[in-house]
Amino acid sequence: MEFVCSEEIINPHPNATCQEGVKALCSYPPIPSPLVETPASTFKTLAYNVWELRYLYYQIGQRERTCRIIPEVLRRHPDLDAIIFNEAFMGGCIGGFNLSYSGEKLTFRNVLKEYGFSYITATIGNSPTLRKFENGGIFIASKWPMLEEDNVIYEATQPLTADDLSQKGASYAKILKTVDSVSRVYHVLGTHLQATDNIGSDNVRRNQAREMHELMLSKNIPPHEPVIYGGDLNADRLSELGLISLKF
Repeated sequence: MEFVCSEEIINPHPNATCQEGVKALCSYPPIPSPLVETPASTFKTLAYNVWELRYLYYQIGQRERTCRIIPEVLRRHPDLDAIIFNEAFMGGCIGGFNLSYSGEKLTFRNVLKEYGFSYITATIGNSPTLRKFENGGIFIASKWPMLEEDNVIYEATQPLTADDLSQKGASYAKILKTVDSVSRVYHVLGTHLQATDNIGSDNVRRNQAREMHELMLSKNIPPHEPVIYGGDLNADRLSELGLISLKF
């Protein structure tokens, strides 16, 4: 972020993180590289596990890292059409740090929209329960309009693992890309499969992949419209078992 100005804290909100001292106003930098518009016949998708676990679990610089991720991604890949996010449990950047004070929210969604990715699916997950108290941390952001979005929370899971407490699943977006009066529909599915390497983990990943595939089939997609799968698959491409997990 870029420094704008500062002033002394006077009459702070009762729930504000800082009750005294000096507060600074910062702004997001301009987009580092102009976004590149590619032909409608191409569609570039990036999957990024941002490792934004809640502070209750780990202290891994969540705020510092996630505030910098989107500008850096677009600097390196200005021709992206869509981004699949994994493990964005708190919403990114300053989202969820202090929910009692709305002035402290600055989420991935705010930054993405500022940088031209205005179409974003909901984060996977229903209301927390004692059985599943964490959301799925998965959503898709697109530079192009979304005609439809959907998701599935996986029934397949491995008991007694951390993943079993999260509402992992697959997010779906039907995206219409239009360039120079030429339009093309793309179907993007983002997921995060079982992370463990225990006995039976590969079977769980395989069953989760089937559930994602069934979500895709339910959309009755015409044969000429491309389908793109992405995300953190937790599969070893050099392992036969890992590859089996990805076969439908």
